[in-house]
Amino acid sequence: MRPIFPRFSSILLLGTSLFTNPGCSVLPTASTSYAPPQTIAHIQYSALEELSGLAPSRFSSGVYWSHNDSGDQPRLFALNAKDEHLGTLGIDGVEARDWEDIASFVFEGKSWLLIADVGDNDAIPHDICLLLLPEPDPTAFANAPTLHASPSKILKFNYPEGPRDCEDDMGVLSGATKSQELTML
Repeated sequence: MRPIFPRFSSILLLGTSLFTNPGCSVLPTASTSYAPPQTIAHIQYSALEELSGLAPSRFSSGVYWSHNDSGDQPRLFALNAKDEHLGTLGIDGVEARDWEDIASFVFEGKSWLLIADVGDNDAIPHDICLLLLPEPDPTAFANAPTLHASPSKILKFNYPEGPRDCEDDMGVLSGATKSQELTML
């Protein structure tokens, strides 16, 4: 298997150079025709006190991975569109300092989850990180309400200009924060 983060790092550098290159003409034109928003679920699961990330499962249609913002244990919740809790995935060997977002994707035929521990409400200098782990099959919760996994890779970094209050994984790629438009990583 090819390493994921070295390739991801190339994409990150390419992405930031595209976003920050004023003469770049490769970026697509913004679409002016979007479908109206659709409500697919009303999430009210009690353990999600401050839902901060949501990503679809790549194994099971209609299943979503979610997590709380800062102050929770390092864990993900599997929910369906009826707001039924299917199970909890404990993430071993890490802390959930300020998880802001989650993404799911398929790489070389395998489903992955990417958790962005990138928030910094208090502007305290520290490493931020992206956690990469194989997505477990949500049907495994039928046999055990709680499963555990460890990240396959942890990418730690910091912003050269100091703390940023980044709110999502695309913000990490582009450097977008709540208080600033763009910065080069």
